[in-house]
Amino acid sequence: MPKARRQMLSDVEFLALSDVEDAMRVVIGTHSALNDALGRLLAEALPDPDMPELDRIGFTLKVDLLIAMRVLWSGARPAWRDFNQLRNTFAHDAKATVTEARAGQLRSTVPDSLWSGEASEPLDIIRLVAAVLWVQVTTRLTAMRDTAAQWRYVNQRLHALRSGLFSDPDLTLEEVVQRDRAARKARGER
Repeated sequence: MPKARRQMLSDVEFLALSDVEDAMRVVIGTHSALNDALGRLLAEALPDPDMPELDRIGFTLKVDLLIAMRVLWSGARPAWRDFNQLRNTFAHDAKATVTEARAGQLRSTVPDSLWSGEASEPLDIIRLVAAVLWVQVTTRLTAMRDTAAQWRYVNQRLHALRSGLFSDPDLTLEEVVQRDRAARKARGER
């Protein structure tokens, strides 16, 4: 029987994780949410999402697999790896802090094409990098689910046309995606 997955955080819930003045809490909390989202994205991308081994795959390996599968953009790999290293620093050193130099190093891993904010304080840089990574995962997850809805519709339409049972020939792919998004929202999914 497939293991029940935790509900993925909403964007508002994710941003609330970084709305504290403690760098350790921001890094550990957002990293945990990113790890869960990567797991969800990987499960969606694989043909057998209920493999029990998925829960044992680490953060960096999830990122590398998703990049290898061309689900995530390879240009963001350095940001993913550096954010994970920062998390490991906090996880293994209770007195760790983020210096301006360390925050600048993290900022330098995010391609300018993904950077959308002005931040000079170390904690603000961490918040923005975490948000950039979150947006990358959640937009890919939504796009994959939209594509899956379109394919389901196309398959249903082909089957119905072959059997002469198609009842709504004027439904567009955009309407199918909108209906699927509404159904996912009603179930509490993205």
